[in-house]
Amino acid sequence: MSLTLALLLASSTTEPTACRAALEAVWPELVERLEDPVMERVPRPARGVAGIVVPERVSQAISEAARLQLLCRSDTEASEALRSYEANQRLRIQDFLSAYRLLEGRPVGGRRAWAALDAGHLLLAAIGVGESEYRQAVQKVRAAHQAMATSVGFIQTGSTQFSDGWIDSYRKGGVDPARIFIAWPDTAMPMVLQVIESEGRHIDQLVGCGDDGAPMNGPTIGMSDTEALALARKSFEWAKTQHDWRADFGGEEWNDVRTFCTSLYDLLPAFGPPDRLIGDEFKITASQPTSAQIVRLLYGSPTQRLRGQQAVFDHPGSVHPIHLLPVVGDLWGRGDRLTAALLYYIWEMRFGPWAKLGSPSNEGALFVSLRAEFRPIVQRWIGSDPAVQRQVLERALAFERRFPLYAERPKGVDEKTWLRTIEEVRASATKEWLGGMPVTPEELKNWAKRRSENGLPNGPVEHPGKPLPDHWQ
Repeated sequence: MSLTLALLLASSTTEPTACRAALEAVWPELVERLEDPVMERVPRPARGVAGIVVPERVSQAISEAARLQLLCRSDTEASEALRSYEANQRLRIQDFLSAYRLLEGRPVGGRRAWAALDAGHLLLAAIGVGESEYRQAVQKVRAAHQAMATSVGFIQTGSTQFSDGWIDSYRKGGVDPARIFIAWPDTAMPMVLQVIESEGRHIDQLVGCGDDGAPMNGPTIGMSDTEALALARKSFEWAKTQHDWRADFGGEEWNDVRTFCTSLYDLLPAFGPPDRLIGDEFKITASQPTSAQIVRLLYGSPTQRLRGQQAVFDHPGSVHPIHLLPVVGDLWGRGDRLTAALLYYIWEMRFGPWAKLGSPSNEGALFVSLRAEFRPIVQRWIGSDPAVQRQVLERALAFERRFPLYAERPKGVDEKTWLRTIEEVRASATKEWLGGMPVTPEELKNWAKRRSENGLPNGPVEHPGKPLPDHWQ
């Protein structure tokens, strides 16, 4: 027997440590209790924790995480995950000082697990502790972001000061080349201005706490990097001094917190979407992720999203149908458009019954809004080849019937009504989709003519991606 084989056999029978055994037992439940920090505005410095009301559920989770950190102090991977977890929970109850102490000595950036997640949380914790701590955190995160930008291919084109800090300027290549400007204020969370200029298009959007919009005064095409940075500086100054209509409801310039104020993907684009705590990190025995874990994977880092997508492909009925759309978006973005189109049509059939029987202002409005956003994109693309569109529609109709329904249904809806509505939606989709497809030569000719008149292409679909799986029909 070779030494390598002997070592492999020995390692396969090694008992898990007390730390790993404990984590396998309780970690999934701990992550189930985890929620992103929710705040109405960027915190003002408050070093103490007096007056904080800690829900029992959160208190128990923090205590359990502390116990596990003692047990796992010699396990680096486990310790890092547990510290990230506790910091998140501390931020959730606005215990900024404890969260800051957990994160301040840890590296941010690079390829270390949770580094990107910790960077965003460090900024949010530090801004609630004090101005000095926040300036130090900004310097640390900014340096890590600059290094990451270089590693992912962003080209830094300059930096400049503005009235409240520094602005970094980058160029990003790819399908939609863009100029990216990141403001690092001394007293507020970062803001990002992205200007996309490709194929004659100009799209500019400012994203950050307290403001989002399109502030650039015209395209930057033809401008030097120095001129573009100067224009971006004016845009940030403009955003900082604009009257905030939310002021009557507690908001103020740059300090009204929204979801993307703690989203690393929006505010620190070089990092990309950060790894999320999923709940299966310390699983010893391989098993299918739970529905909640799949959902967390779908909104995590690129690697995590791929895992989540595979879980959806293997068990498409395991998640609420609303979560099929992130998969559609990712598939479309990377050029697997046949699969994206098929999954989009399945989403229409699976979410349609929720729109009919759920809340009109929730599921109903959401279905109408998302359908209006996604459907034209899919239809314009796949309609260039009616034969391919018919094939995808037929396969979507057939495959959707084959996999199990999601386990839940709208509140107050009995099973009989639910199943009847599902069949009604399926029948309506079949009639609408296949009934409107051209069949005869004359119909095909008119179809192509209408598309040409509307500036749409005819012929083979572009970027079809991988062939559809054989069993998806």
